[in-house]
Amino acid sequence: MNILTYALKKYSFVFYLLLFLIGSVYEVLGQCSITLKPTVSGCYQNNGSKATVSVEVTWANAPSGETIVVTGPAGSVPATRTITPGLINVNYGFNQNGPQTIVSPQVVAFEIPANGASGLTVSAQFSTTTSCNATSASFGAPAACAALVCPSGTLG
Repeated sequence: MNILTYALKKYSFVFYLLLFLIGSVYEVLGQCSITLKPTVSGCYQNNGSKATVSVEVTWANAPSGETIVVTGPAGSVPATRTITPGLINVNYGFNQNGPQTIVSPQVVAFEIPANGASGLTVSAQFSTTTSCNATSASFGAPAACAALVCPSGTLG
């Protein structure tokens, strides 16, 4: 038996364990992830009954140079919001520019009809690495606001 065969037999468990651990660490460190946590406001009047969906967007290991596109529920205004993770340059006006770092989590908001709809969701994905995506748990819109009634003899 040569020395290489002896070493492989004697230390193969350690060798395979090291390969597994290195592969696991590489996979965990390289995998991106997105988590969405929506919160719905109560009903308010804004050219009809409306509600606001605030979404906490949490991410890890954002692919370099990509943005996160968050899509609101059907009928939301706006339909999408975009987050640029990492270092960005901000124009403050008056010829003042400066760097800012966008960190996780961030909150985006959508206005939806307050119509009692159920089964609504929010989704998000990275702009190019679309396999890294998430869909929120389903939620419902509040019922339409109660009609405002003016007391007799007053202006409405």
